[in-house]
Amino acid sequence: RVANVPSISPSIQGIPDVKIAFDEWGVWDETVGEFTFGSSSNCLSTDTLKGTPKNGLEQPYDLKDALAFAAWLNVFIRQSSTVTLACLAQCVNVIAPLNTRPAGVLRHPTYHVLRLFSNYMRGGYAIKVDVTGTPCYKGETLPTWISPVLGAPDALDASAVLVGQSLRVAVVNRSLEEDFDVSLRIAFKSPAPKPVTVYEVWHPDAWARNGWGDSGQDSADNVATKEWAEEWTGHRTFRAHSFTLLMFDLE
Repeated sequence: RVANVPSISPSIQGIPDVKIAFDEWGVWDETVGEFTFGSSSNCLSTDTLKGTPKNGLEQPYDLKDALAFAAWLNVFIRQSSTVTLACLAQCVNVIAPLNTRPAGVLRHPTYHVLRLFSNYMRGGYAIKVDVTGTPCYKGETLPTWISPVLGAPDALDASAVLVGQSLRVAVVNRSLEEDFDVSLRIAFKSPAPKPVTVYEVWHPDAWARNGWGDSGQDSADNVATKEWAEEWTGHRTFRAHSFTLLMFDLE
């Protein structure tokens, strides 16, 4: 259910609003040499492709990292009345969505999520999103005490903005294996009788990465954004381990 709410909340009389700035945020796995889940088969393996001082801190991000990236961006949208500045660390090279070589640019899966948010989830009003009826995420959380104290997060995570007569809804499916068919109700307006534009970042393997295309490496567009239009039926299936951005024209 989507409800219209102001993006800026009024101050308590006599007490000014206190805003929050994230001086650095991003996704980085420094556990090089430790045992981690290394493939979609869920077998344990040693992943040596993590950012460390020895390799210039260059992090080869996978689809799972992109979903974490999208979840943080959803937080910033939902909390935009309080979080007024959030600086990505870094933008290019090192632990960034983009890595460069003299011959070109490598776009990690995190880049595709950031590009969609940068292009479409800005310049409007944050809209309250109520995600109900989906199972809770069953995976590990860091810190480990987060789930026992605050409760397990929903498997679906979402934010929304209204830009003119265009409603944009960003949805992360955190589940590794389960698709979710979800109904969407918009409380304040109805979608126009037009196809909805869909952007999706997905791959059958949640551990999929992009590479330079060198011998033995993944291709540069192994994980990329797919775009299409589809008729809106009032509900939609969000694939397991996926990020989806829906754009509606409202009447």
